Amino acid sequence: MALKRLDTKEKARLCGLIMGVLALLQFSATLKSASEHAKSAVDRRDEATMRALARAIGEDGDCEWSPPARVAPPSPLFKTLVASYPGSGKRLTWLMIEALTNKVVGDDFDLSLHGNHVVALKTSYPHPESMWSWGDKMDQAVMIIRNPRWAIQSYLSMKDELAYSTSWEQSFLRRPYVYTYRAEPPIWEEWRDNNFDIEIKRWGELIDFYFANGVNETTSVPDEHCGTSDLADCVPKEIISFERLYSPPGFGAGAAEMAKLASVLDGTNVELVDESIWDCVFNVTWYHEISRYNNDREGLDPEGSRNFTLPQVQAIQNEMQRVQDKYVADTRPVVQQMLIYIAEYMAEVADEITSLGGR
Repeated sequence: MALKRLDTKEKARLCGLIMGVLALLQFSATLKSASEHAKSAVDRRDEATMRALARAIGEDGDCEWSPPARVAPPSPLFKTLVASYPGSGKRLTWLMIEALTNKVVGDDFDLSLHGNHVVALKTSYPHPESMWSWGDKMDQAVMIIRNPRWAIQSYLSMKDELAYSTSWEQSFLRRPYVYTYRAEPPIWEEWRDNNFDIEIKRWGELIDFYFANGVNETTSVPDEHCGTSDLADCVPKEIISFERLYSPPGFGAGAAEMAKLASVLDGTNVELVDESIWDCVFNVTWYHEISRYNNDREGLDPEGSRNFTLPQVQAIQNEMQRVQDKYVADTRPVVQQMLIYIAEYMAEVADEITSLGGR
């Protein structure tokens, strides 16, 4: 969505108007079923409860919730850019960072109204759904990766929930609808067939962009923001698997991914909760927040009627193979970790190709 940033006064006026509209909508008896699902989701949480910190209590690794805090500029703050293809789980990562740091996280369009003096800021830049809106305010980058087989589906669900917004105003108004329903199968199929080729390409291009520090390897033209005073090094300091971070408590994978996030933040001027309660932080965040993700969306399950065609699944496999081949000799630890995740995705996609009669 090609959105225009508004100045602070415009946002304040607009937010007042929008809040009034939302209040009327909540009491309207004529809302459609999708709106009812959205309102129900919002009523389950207020904003302070939705993003909270687990802090230590006692001496046995227990923890409890408390709201994260804003950091008023110009207080020193080391800031992390959280980048991923749309639909790859940045929100879950956002909540884990807030729980680890007790500081709010923002977004590239500032739909959170937290600004850019935040401990972390999520983006899909250089994907067209994003823009470099934070100037030189970030200090390092991390990447979130998800199997494109599912990320592309989730991306379309988000677009549908936001009513294919092309403005900040519309996106802000549609926030209560996020993670409440899935696009109907006919809508999915039409969008998929019109957009699949470019989106699977963009999934791979985002990986290439960050690991090349913003340099277009075809034209050798550098991005105007990476490797400059805006952000000297766009190469991710760590890569996080959405699938592993989403793993339920008790399996170990999710807490381990969260610990990787903590290791990137540690050593900066960002104070973390005590390491003795990291497992508790993961558990309470996961159980408290997990319903605001893909599985909470109403409608048929993704495995049911929102599939890809065999040629499309094979194209997903081909793009991941391209990434594997390109980086197999790259010895950077973060790259090798990415290849481990992609190998897992390749195995999943290969099984689906077999089930569809391909090879």
